[in-house]
Amino acid sequence: MEALGADFPTLLTGSIEVRGGTAGQFLWVEESCPEIRLLAPVVDFLLARRADFRWRPNPAAVRHEDLAGPAMQRILEVVSHHVEPPEVFVGWEKDDAV
Repeated sequence: MEALGADFPTLLTGSIEVRGGTAGQFLWVEESCPEIRLLAPVVDFLLARRADFRWRPNPAAVRHEDLAGPAMQRILEVVSHHVEPPEVFVGWEKDDAV
């Protein structure tokens, strides 16, 4: 837990509340402290599609460190194909009658 910094809550209950924003915003926790498994439970929860889901740790389950390297490699391979969007400005004319 020390790797996460002093502001990270101590895990006492066996659960971590993950508040979603942009996809993947919780993965920094597992990246910083691989002992805290988050990717596998989230993937299993989404696949289970059940509100009463309970995760059971599995040593063979997916880990962030297993996918981060290949994902970054793929990003580097395709980044040259990225196309910048044209500079388009959306505007409107003010209607004085309103």
